[in-house]
Amino acid sequence: MIKVILIDDEPHICSVCRILLEKLEHVHVVAECNNIKDAYEEIIRHNPDLILLDIQLSGETGLDLLEKFDDPDFVAVIITSFDEYAIRALKAGAIDYLLKPIIADEFYLAIEKATKRNALNNLQIKGAVNNFTGDFSKITLSGQNYTILVDYKDLIYCKSDGGYTTFYLSNGKEVVTSKVLKHYEAILPDKIFLRCHQSYLINLHHIVSLKKSNAIILSNGMTVPISIRKGKDLRDRLRELG
Repeated sequence: MIKVILIDDEPHICSVCRILLEKLEHVHVVAECNNIKDAYEEIIRHNPDLILLDIQLSGETGLDLLEKFDDPDFVAVIITSFDEYAIRALKAGAIDYLLKPIIADEFYLAIEKATKRNALNNLQIKGAVNNFTGDFSKITLSGQNYTILVDYKDLIYCKSDGGYTTFYLSNGKEVVTSKVLKHYEAILPDKIFLRCHQSYLINLHHIVSLKKSNAIILSNGMTVPISIRKGKDLRDRLRELG
């Protein structure tokens, strides 16, 4: 099931999108928003696969929302009345755009393109796991001029840095790779690692303490934030570890 969030300050546009999406069995609308603040909160809450995003929202733009996510897990399709926004939207990470008024055929083509992108990403991730035949307690990290093999136990946490991921190791070293955080979330074992925040993937064995202010302290002294929706998951995982 593909989770979708509709983000537009024109109710009739949301209504049209919802009616068209209801004809697709594999798609479920989980939220509707008419401003950037609510949209950001709903994305964090629902972790959607796809957002349909108006380019102009009560003095703000959909680009403002996209810029809040360094490494989004969702695919964005922009909805706009102005063709000139299309290039900016695509550069900001949108996979496609729709011009108002919405035409059903164009709408479904955009949805198909977005769902194929999600399917391709999933296949690439599964392929990386299935084709790996080495030591399952290590991960290979490749930078611009190097490749190193790192034990899971030596990996304290990873942080998203735009289109890159920085690994923080127990020996104090930092390793920057050119793959996004979502890639590593998929291939690192979830019994050991947890995506506790949009920008952070942590090694549960390196947690020193849990703070009341939705944050944790790791073995290297780093304080890492915990998203609201991941708080319970983190506590459950820590109980499982004993």
